[in-house]
Amino acid sequence: MTDNPSIANAQKFINDNDFRRAIFELTDRLKQFPNDIEATLLRAESYLNMGLYKDAISDYDKAFSNPDTIATLGMLYYYCIALYKSGQYEKAINQLESVLACEENFTEANKTMGELMMLTNEFERAIFYLSKVVESTPSDVNSIYMRAQCYYKVQEFTEAIEDYQNTISLYDHPDVRLSFGICLFNSGRKEEGVLQLEIAKKGGNAEADKYLEMVKSM
Repeated sequence: MTDNPSIANAQKFINDNDFRRAIFELTDRLKQFPNDIEATLLRAESYLNMGLYKDAISDYDKAFSNPDTIATLGMLYYYCIALYKSGQYEKAINQLESVLACEENFTEANKTMGELMMLTNEFERAIFYLSKVVESTPSDVNSIYMRAQCYYKVQEFTEAIEDYQNTISLYDHPDVRLSFGICLFNSGRKEEGVLQLEIAKKGGNAEADKYLEMVKSM
């Protein structure tokens, strides 16, 4: 634990999720000691947790440009998250590739990479990264659901259907039923697809009616 009272106070605020007070404390510290690496990294983390991604990136860039900074994989991953959430997908992907080159089984990094691959329409690559997450954490319903959507996008319907079924077994939600119904219908299992769309409608999915009208008119 640090002997510096400003850093100690800021760390306590971070532990209490009081990121605004942590930022105030750390900013005062950095006015006196602009090159304090620990304060800069803690403030970056606080900015990140408050959704102030550009400020977080600025502090991470400053800290990582200092040759005395010893960056952990966790710090580099948080930097990737800031880049991702600010819409800098290409930079986030490049940084994540570096993180995963050091630790290929970093579950959260694989999951984030899967999300980014989906957002950039790289569905085959998304399946690769999300599969790593599902292998290590079989109950990660979000990763299973995202992988189902990716399998559907590349028309691997058997795999998509299995993932949708596994998603529903863990988290039965009308939105999942809607996606499952569309997948079943387009894979040729039309009656089963309509049934899932009707379940989605009963569950309150607002789009289910539109799809039911569409498929029933075919």
